[in-house]
Amino acid sequence: MDAGSIINKVKTKLDELTPFNEGLVVTDISYTDLTYQYIANVLDESVYDLLMISPVGILPLTDLIIIPGFTNIDNVLHEFLPDDCIRVASVKLPVWNREVTKFITPESVNYSLQSNKWTRGSVSRPQVVLAGTSLVDKYIDCYSSDGYTPALNDKIGKYVKILSADLIPANLIDPLTWLMASKVLLIFEKEKLSEFANKEFQKSLMLR
Repeated sequence: MDAGSIINKVKTKLDELTPFNEGLVVTDISYTDLTYQYIANVLDESVYDLLMISPVGILPLTDLIIIPGFTNIDNVLHEFLPDDCIRVASVKLPVWNREVTKFITPESVNYSLQSNKWTRGSVSRPQVVLAGTSLVDKYIDCYSSDGYTPALNDKIGKYVKILSADLIPANLIDPLTWLMASKVLLIFEKEKLSEFANKEFQKSLMLR
């Protein structure tokens, strides 16, 4: 669905939530023009938030593959993430007994255990550290890669990539428009209506 159609769906929700447009009229600026601009302004951030908040099971996923720059030293696979990756969904090296869907960070209690070969993740109980935080230095460390010889383009998991609004799947349009409506209502200081719209957003996610 194109951005204009998404914005119009949000506008419809706002019309239904605010009878007679009460409280949304600004002197010398038409309600329609002003609201349309506010909705357009929150579109990109709402798409990003949707992809970060939603359960990964309802999101479109892309194969995570080995790309140039990886290292595999001391049974630790250091793998850079693609530029369009905003969220890692799962990781499973070919030698692992199970996939990892819950990750640790350098701030996690278990992170320090990964520096010791006796307490770090293993083939039977693997661990993945989301260690990169900057846009130009996103990477994961996989413990342990014992017995695995990585090669370019090996599939080792799934990730969520950033999408433009027109590529959002049809099943996520309703949650997206409720999220956008909540943000616009908050801009207009309609806290109770914004909270209602946010609850509708949460409910719509559960129905996917």
